[in-house]
Amino acid sequence: FSPVGSISADRYESGSKKWFKVTSVVLHKKGKLEQITIQPGRTMKVIATVTGPLKKYVGNEVLVTQMGGGYECPIEPQIRRICENECIGFDVTNIGHATLVIEKASQAVAYLSVWATVRMEEDMRGGMY
Repeated sequence: FSPVGSISADRYESGSKKWFKVTSVVLHKKGKLEQITIQPGRTMKVIATVTGPLKKYVGNEVLVTQMGGGYECPIEPQIRRICENECIGFDVTNIGHATLVIEKASQAVAYLSVWATVRMEEDMRGGMY
């Protein structure tokens, strides 16, 4: 697990590289569990399915961040790898005082961003394109 600190869910810049939000991660109802229960102060690894055509990112590091207010599924930004079966595991910590219950109803619970190199080139007139 590699924490990346407090960053924007959309983009994080570092020199000539940025994180770009490309898709979301969903919780499917698989197996007998219809919900995930996390006690106050506890952390649980959650396995979710990556949506979209991300075959070329399998095995690569990606950034997982929470959606919106994150009340349903609070996630600290973390760097993880997409598995061969297009699933990803990430930590969810219940920082509240009540038991956190996350329903498994094929809903999106996190954003997934990829690290990309961005080149800014100047043309002959000194302008950017």
